[in-house]
Amino acid sequence: MASVYKRKGKGNYIISWYDHEGRRRERSSGTTDRRAAERIAAKFEAEVALRRTGVVDAAKERIVAESSRPIGRHLEDYLRHCAGVDQNRQFINQKRRRLRRLAEAGGIARLADLDPDRVEAGLRVLRDDGLATRTVNSYLQDAKALAAWCVRHGRLEINPLVVLSKRDETRDRRRIRRPLTEEELARLFQVAEDRGRAAWYKAAFYAGLRLSDLKSITWGDVDLDDGILTIREGKAKRVDRLPIHPALAEELARWKPTLAHPTAKVFPHAVTNHTRRRDFERAGIPLKDEGGRYADLHSLRTTLATTLARQGVPPQVCRELMRHKDYRTTDRHYTVLALKDSADALGQLPSFTSTPDAARVAAIGPAGPQQIPQQSGHDSVRDRATACEEPSEDDRPTNGPKPCVPAKIRDLVRPSATQGDGAPERIRTPGLQLRRLSLYPTELRARPKLRRVA
Repeated sequence: MASVYKRKGKGNYIISWYDHEGRRRERSSGTTDRRAAERIAAKFEAEVALRRTGVVDAAKERIVAESSRPIGRHLEDYLRHCAGVDQNRQFINQKRRRLRRLAEAGGIARLADLDPDRVEAGLRVLRDDGLATRTVNSYLQDAKALAAWCVRHGRLEINPLVVLSKRDETRDRRRIRRPLTEEELARLFQVAEDRGRAAWYKAAFYAGLRLSDLKSITWGDVDLDDGILTIREGKAKRVDRLPIHPALAEELARWKPTLAHPTAKVFPHAVTNHTRRRDFERAGIPLKDEGGRYADLHSLRTTLATTLARQGVPPQVCRELMRHKDYRTTDRHYTVLALKDSADALGQLPSFTSTPDAARVAAIGPAGPQQIPQQSGHDSVRDRATACEEPSEDDRPTNGPKPCVPAKIRDLVRPSATQGDGAPERIRTPGLQLRRLSLYPTELRARPKLRRVA
């Protein structure tokens, strides 16, 4: 039963009641008239009764109420959820900037405005502003994540953005990195050795570490005895274990302090982009080549994948070393092979050319227009064979049995064989004349006997 009262005996009446879930609710009636406040309280009780009996769906009613709230409030609730599941703070701030910019570009003021048409309009505005296709796809991915979170928490009935698909990124790649050559890599290590930054660049190449990995690894993650490097806070949010190359292990052993705490950073001071560009210029490495491809710190990771591919390492092993979920990501974005690599691969095939036998060619002679002779070498005439003589027109009988034809070349004649006169008359098959049989019973009983024809 709802109750109506005033706080400290003055002001508007306060209505107190229990909702359909049994939670206590309080709300100001907005009036000092007790009867008006009681009528409002009766309305609240009627709504609770409808929800308890199932006449009104409380979940759908909540969705309607949440849809009218500003999109900014839902965004902040979603970002607090991301912080609660231990997402990176920098990643959360990036989501905030992207979603606010997309909402402004698409005119999304409330949660109900988060529909495919407005989101696509916002993405077109961002694309027209000069953003790359890959960046536009990241905006869409963040918007889908927000809508999916609203569905799980009962703020949206369905995710309206599932019908939107990503754009093709291969046609608009703004920053394509190239692998460094062996000479460039050697010069870079020499420049870094003179300035005390060799461990930084060797870890980026031999272990394929990203910038975030270089900043986060500690000495507790480096096991020089067993040669294992552990990545705990990587991009994939999992724990990866990598073998340490001997050159990197030697460099880290020199770099490691005498009393290194396990939680201490391996690189307490990261190499900035300005310093890295200066190091590349000192090593004679162009930051951008004639084809528009870039060379930066991440190019060392591309150099690792390309070098492994040139050495014939299987794609599955290369994927493990690069810490990718799918080997196609390694092959598509980090393996850069040139035409020279294809030519070198063909050069490793054996040659099957052979020299013809000179004696055999001299014996057979040069091949003429006719490649196949009329008579093979193994077909020869036997000594005892005689030619077949065709009978004349007068000797040919008009009827009766045909005379015996003389033996042909392929027939062998035995010395004791004589020409036969044919089979005797008594064993010849007599000529029989068969009459047609009728199917009537009377004719079957009176069938005529077969006659022997002379």
